Amino acid sequence: LLRQYNVTREFCHYTEIMLTSSIKILVAIFFFLVCVMVVSNLSMTNNGSNQQIRVVRSSSKEIHIRDLVPPTTSHRPLKIFAHDPDRFSASFLQCAFHSPRCHIHYHHVQKTGGSRLASRLHPVLSNPRGVKYESKKWCCGLPMMDRFHENVQLYCEKLKFGIYEVLGPQFADVVKTCMDSQSNNTSAVDRKSEEDDEIVVLMTIREPIQLTLSQIHHQCNKNFQKKSKEEKIICKQCSFESNPDYFLKYVNQTNNVYEGIASAVPDILEQFRKVSRYSNSRARPEGILGGSDTQNRTGRGDDWVESILGRRNEEAHRVMILDQADIDRFFSLLEQHSPAGIMVPEGRGNEEKTHVCSFGVTSSMMKALSPALEIYRNLTSGLVG
Repeated sequence: LLRQYNVTREFCHYTEIMLTSSIKILVAIFFFLVCVMVVSNLSMTNNGSNQQIRVVRSSSKEIHIRDLVPPTTSHRPLKIFAHDPDRFSASFLQCAFHSPRCHIHYHHVQKTGGSRLASRLHPVLSNPRGVKYESKKWCCGLPMMDRFHENVQLYCEKLKFGIYEVLGPQFADVVKTCMDSQSNNTSAVDRKSEEDDEIVVLMTIREPIQLTLSQIHHQCNKNFQKKSKEEKIICKQCSFESNPDYFLKYVNQTNNVYEGIASAVPDILEQFRKVSRYSNSRARPEGILGGSDTQNRTGRGDDWVESILGRRNEEAHRVMILDQADIDRFFSLLEQHSPAGIMVPEGRGNEEKTHVCSFGVTSSMMKALSPALEIYRNLTSGLVG
């Protein structure tokens, strides 16, 4: 019995040693595989992987946002002013003054500096075509869309610079309609140039907390005497705690605006993808000033544009995003480098008033703005698609 006991004890001890060694080997293999995966992921990231997907969760849906191309890439369909102000401005000037068949469609998101931007650019770009700037003619929502669909040829083919104060999905419809119109007219008999048509989408955005605050100030302070008695009381109190439902509707409005943008931009880029060879920029032998556009001028600014862009054109179709905080700098670059004889007027904007209500955004409102803030961060980072 003693002998059997000793044999059994030795066997158990040997088994314990083997199991311990096996576990150690398995743990070592596991950590080795983890390290390989981490190194592999880091390698993909460093090589400019453009397929990373982030998901923005809102109360109603999930919005998938994809990094199409790293922000440092020069030729790409999405351009952010803050990433490269010189290239952004040169790309805009190329379309505005050096590309005969380039049309700019501006998405005027309310309270993002759009009135001032439109009133400065429209007289320079579209007045020569006999269309005066009146803000009411470009506003708002369904009435604007009705005017657009009643005269697609005017908005898509004749105007150099069109302004649309509409929701994101409505603006995406504008771009799609113009793309279809362009496609249908590629073999038109009266086409005198072999250049491809170009569509540039310009969009202004604004930090969501500031945008919400601006909306509240606009609503409570403008035309105060014309408001209902109940709204006058709410605006005079100017307190979220006293009237949370009234002020939360502007939070929801901002979230809806940004969800619309997050839906529209990928749709527009997908439209561009279908018809554009943006990854292979077209060479123009005569340089950026080639073509017969009557707006082409030589002199001040032309050398600067070509020095920034080189002798290869930008993508035929591109989306350009400009933050409200960068509008002044954008116009400063345009004023410095516009062609000789072009003067950008001062324009006019909507001055923010606070004489009745100077509102303070609360922490609960900031938390409720999380969907819009996430989308805004993705837009300004170039993470869309």
